[in-house]
Amino acid sequence: ESVCKANELEFLGWREVPVDPTVLGELARAACPSMWQFFVKSPDRLNHDDDVRDGFERTLYLVRRRFDVERKERGLVWEDGDSEVYLASFSSRTIVYKGMVQSEV
Repeated sequence: ESVCKANELEFLGWREVPVDPTVLGELARAACPSMWQFFVKSPDRLNHDDDVRDGFERTLYLVRRRFDVERKERGLVWEDGDSEVYLASFSSRTIVYKGMVQSEV
């Protein structure tokens, strides 16, 4: 949240991504990661100009990179056994869900 604030982004909150683990096999369910999204409000200075939007996308990219650096420097870990964190995307244009699982179906 502090990384967002330092880059003039208003942090709006976290959301756990809803999943349906019932379609997963036993091994996939055991390795299923916890997936979360966080949302920020774009700065008021943004308009519909493509150049300004591109600059905003770059800011989001840099925040995503800085988030990982800050997390490691502060020693923040998650209580999931491996403390691995991966940010698939941080974009105002696309939402990305990444997962490598195989269903029983």
